[in-house]
Amino acid sequence: MAINNAMKIINCHLPKTATITTQKMFGTECVIYGHQTLNGAIPKRDDVVSFTIIRDPLERFCSAVKMFVRNEDCKLSQSEIIDIALDNDFNDSELKKGRSAKNHRYSVALHTLSMFHPHLNVFNEDKTPRADNLIDFNNFVAELENLTDRKFTEIPHENKGAEVDIILTESQLRLFNQRYHDDIIYYRKFLEQHNLVESF
Repeated sequence: MAINNAMKIINCHLPKTATITTQKMFGTECVIYGHQTLNGAIPKRDDVVSFTIIRDPLERFCSAVKMFVRNEDCKLSQSEIIDIALDNDFNDSELKKGRSAKNHRYSVALHTLSMFHPHLNVFNEDKTPRADNLIDFNNFVAELENLTDRKFTEIPHENKGAEVDIILTESQLRLFNQRYHDDIIYYRKFLEQHNLVESF
């Protein structure tokens, strides 16, 4: 599909899936945050192209943990960050506080939510995406080029801080597999359906 300047491009946001990069590609207004627009219907019109980028659940989780480990204002240890992400039951109003950089516990929880969590409002209750297109994080530039009929010769890369190894203990990994079971299964099926290679 050829995209002209009149076209509206919408990235239905999942944390840690190249959101800032897509804003630099298409403008900051391209991103909608489902938790801020709970009724947030995405227009179904010929002049609207909507997508959500999905990512290997463990990679997305570790990317979020890494973001907080690198944050000098966050006084939580790596293990504490992982434990908060894997063992919290914050309600909707508490998760909204995670938008503030000052409350790292809520922010950790917000950035590590399952992609099906209703607070993110990215998927419907039946696990169908609200956006018209799902795009794989590992191939998102090529897929966006195909979707928008554009070529991106210089892709802005964000979050290129010092490398940090994220290591989950056996018990943490077991909790991760339980908490993100639906994400893991869904992503594997997505890769199979699109003939893509698993990264985990």
